[in-house]
Amino acid sequence: NGTEKDGSLSLKYCSLCYESGAYKTPDMTLEQMIEITDRALKDKGWGKIRRSLARSYLKRLDRWKK
Repeated sequence: NGTEKDGSLSLKYCSLCYESGAYKTPDMTLEQMIEITDRALKDKGWGKIRRSLARSYLKRLDRWKK
């Protein structure tokens, strides 16, 4: 999990994009985040189906809602 300003774990965001209550790369696009997440999960041994579910979940995060 990512962390909030007070050091507590974020309930919304992971450590790939969120740290100390802020986005690590605020200009990152959803497409870029999908690529980074997919690569990280693949490196952890996640299969195609689990990675697909994770990619779908990213689109629903507040960060990407318009």
